[in-house]
Amino acid sequence: MGNILILEDEAILRKNLKAIIMELDRDAKVYESGSVVKGLELLNEVNMDILLLDIQLEDGNGLDFAKEVRKIDRYKLTHIVFITAVPTHAIMAFSETHCYSYIVKPFDKEQLKEELYTLIHYGYKADAHKEDKLELHLKNCIFKIDMAEILYIEASNQKLYVHTIQDTITVPNVSLKKMKASLNDTFIQVHKAFIVNKEAIKAIHKADKYIELHQTSTIIPIGRVYYKELIGETI
Repeated sequence: MGNILILEDEAILRKNLKAIIMELDRDAKVYESGSVVKGLELLNEVNMDILLLDIQLEDGNGLDFAKEVRKIDRYKLTHIVFITAVPTHAIMAFSETHCYSYIVKPFDKEQLKEELYTLIHYGYKADAHKEDKLELHLKNCIFKIDMAEILYIEASNQKLYVHTIQDTITVPNVSLKKMKASLNDTFIQVHKAFIVNKEAIKAIHKADKYIELHQTSTIIPIGRVYYKELIGETI
């Protein structure tokens, strides 16, 4: 479970940001405020994993807030995303506070979801599984892959294809059943030929029985016998 702070003086925008975060991680703990003073209090009370900061706040400036944050040892490398209506402010943010990214108002929801997905899935959620490696034996080599980087695994023509964020690895002479036994509980079989990383699921289309994943345009079919388990574990 991750802790995320939203520091934004527009209540509607705070609500929208929180809704997007909860879509991506139902277990996330979201703290929100429009006040610099309250934001600093929350930082001292809770170890935050991600900070979403508006530049202009009701009682101060998000950029100055970030500078104060960087003075605290445990927040020197914490991911900061600025929210601003003025792009030039974002340039200042990058140079002065080493922020991760910025969002320009009005923001595009899908673009923001991808941005936050990367931070959540490859940030604190990846840390929770950082010891989980998939060991693949290929010819005279052994590959060890972080399971958090695997999007899905496909069986085709008596081979398995392990699709990661960066690459696709071909694995001969291994069944999908055997591969599934080597994976942690973030993976689920959704079709006789597909296993997916639950953390990579972007959308489940119930009527048409297919899955969209983050960071790939590949459409994953849902097999009839796997549908009930999939819905039970992800909805």
